[in-house]
Amino acid sequence: MQPDNPETEDCFKEITVYNQGSCGSCYANAIAQMIGIRLCTEKKGRRLAELEEIPPPVGMHPYQVKAALLSAHMEPAEPRDLSTCSDSAEWSIFGQGNYNCAFFVKQDPGCKKYKDYGQRTHCKKACNTCPAAVSQVSNDNPWYKAHYEFMPSVNDLAQCANTGGQMQGCDGGNTQGVWNNWMQNLDRPLWRMGSSCKPYTMKCKSSGGVVNPLSGGACSKYAKYETWHKPCSCIGSGDRPNQFQCPAALPSAQCSVEVPHAMYTVKNVGHGLSIAEAVKNMQRHIAEFGPIYVSFATTNEFMHHDWKALPVYTGGSTVEGGHAVIAVGWGTHAGIPYWTIRNSWGADWAENGYCKFKRGVNLDGIEGRGIAASMPTSNYKDWSPPVCSLSSWSRGWGYRGTELTAYSLTLTINCNKESTVKVFGSTKLNSRKDIQSGVSGFNRDGKGHASGEVTGLKPFKLTDMGFGLATGDMWIKIVADDGKGNAATSSHFVEIGAVPGMKSIR
Repeated sequence: MQPDNPETEDCFKEITVYNQGSCGSCYANAIAQMIGIRLCTEKKGRRLAELEEIPPPVGMHPYQVKAALLSAHMEPAEPRDLSTCSDSAEWSIFGQGNYNCAFFVKQDPGCKKYKDYGQRTHCKKACNTCPAAVSQVSNDNPWYKAHYEFMPSVNDLAQCANTGGQMQGCDGGNTQGVWNNWMQNLDRPLWRMGSSCKPYTMKCKSSGGVVNPLSGGACSKYAKYETWHKPCSCIGSGDRPNQFQCPAALPSAQCSVEVPHAMYTVKNVGHGLSIAEAVKNMQRHIAEFGPIYVSFATTNEFMHHDWKALPVYTGGSTVEGGHAVIAVGWGTHAGIPYWTIRNSWGADWAENGYCKFKRGVNLDGIEGRGIAASMPTSNYKDWSPPVCSLSSWSRGWGYRGTELTAYSLTLTINCNKESTVKVFGSTKLNSRKDIQSGVSGFNRDGKGHASGEVTGLKPFKLTDMGFGLATGDMWIKIVADDGKGNAATSSHFVEIGAVPGMKSIR
């Protein structure tokens, strides 16, 4: 076990691995699990995993040890109830002929000799695949004792996230659509996951892209599960909603999850870091508060990988689409460094819903695509640069006859956080390429306020900068510094028009 890994066993158990089903909502599932586990870890006051008295095998984490111990005792206390389990009298491999259940009873008892042509599903008694009776209130059920005190509802996120005003829903999405376009300005708590609050009723909505390759199951095994904890094949069409919209109602106190204090993009290879630097940055965020949101190009090999034979995924062939998950930790297996990934394809996928994904080579873009971290508390180190940009500008002038006596430019600049701002305005450019060799101009200083306008900026006197009688471009460079080691620069070109009718400048 890597002591750097921040898993808190209680939080990982309580926020059970979910199954997105056929809905392309991996982004919403990943964000919800990230927010939930990070918030749970913070509230419980335990950020780093506690070492077990007996060290687990190399590469195995506490939650995997717990799952392994549970799976070793999965057999029910009572014998299987075969009274409701029988062989199909109508089925055969080809729909007719003698390759039916009676054939397998005689030729292949237990169905171990031949490839599974469907006999394991249709000849349950003959193949000894009758599902074990599972009680809703036993450890045989992965949802037993699972609760969602800290996990937001995937329905809430997926139905309220939007791109260009269109619901992201089951059609894929990203953190920008969830946070920038909705959550950061939300004036209500998030809905909580769970049947008594807002369950994930979108799981059976079909969509394109990368979705759970595992579907269905012996429905009798899930008979006592809550409706939306069952596989889609075991949920009647009459129970499935056919319309979706962002909830208008406010959640009750019992069904509320607090909105994160912030959500940031984690700087990675796509922002200019080396792969090694990106890995360290991702590890720092995981160690600080818990799992982070990651995305990657998903190959056919990843979707159908043999995790038992090859415990670490090291790459595939054909790209099927994009996928979002959470990275919960890291380790090394047989000399191969890996990320520990928690998926949204159910607890029966790979290693109890988790897998090992090769680390440090930007495999399928995992260290260079969309990576994000939510902040479960206001007490965090802010590593983000201030973002200050030009939001509007206006001109004003005075004249006497055809003589221009005054000409000024007033800028409106907005910042997302407290910062000092220095604005440079160039003299009139002959070409925008001039900035590559250096240009002259004037500076203005101001103060940026969180999500507000910059104050203290004096207007530029355009008549001193070559503007007034002819149209030309000004280059505006904005440098913002939050005083905490974070700074950023943005630039804009503004076309300054000539004042009509003017022939001279005073």
